[in-house]
Amino acid sequence: MSDLLGILMRWTHITSITFLAGSAIYCRLVAYPALEALPNSEQPRTSDRFAALLRPWVVLAVALAFGSGIYNLLHKVDPPKGYHMWFGIKFLLALHIAAISLIMGRPGLDLRKRMRQVTGSAITILLVLAISAYLRSLR
Repeated sequence: MSDLLGILMRWTHITSITFLAGSAIYCRLVAYPALEALPNSEQPRTSDRFAALLRPWVVLAVALAFGSGIYNLLHKVDPPKGYHMWFGIKFLLALHIAAISLIMGRPGLDLRKRMRQVTGSAITILLVLAISAYLRSLR
């Protein structure tokens, strides 16, 4: 049963991070540039509506990522040297992602500001994925 819970937590972690990465990259490369094509008077309302629809999913993904990540860390058996240092860096970057993701969902933000924030979030998520790949290679 413990193995099943471990597999479920790993799947939850990967799925939530994949959602955050995919939505950030999609927003930056597709959705927000499409919103720029709208008349200036429609951009704020449409951008706010888009953010409002995405926000609950982002909050859920952030909560699941942190919860499953902490579970996975606590159940890590005999981590190799340097693991905790890189995990700490990854955790701090994840806090950055969570903060930006939650701020972007607020109404009333300028579209250009949202684009800058989502760019920062996407870059940080890609860094977290790179660190995760490195941590996975440590044995």
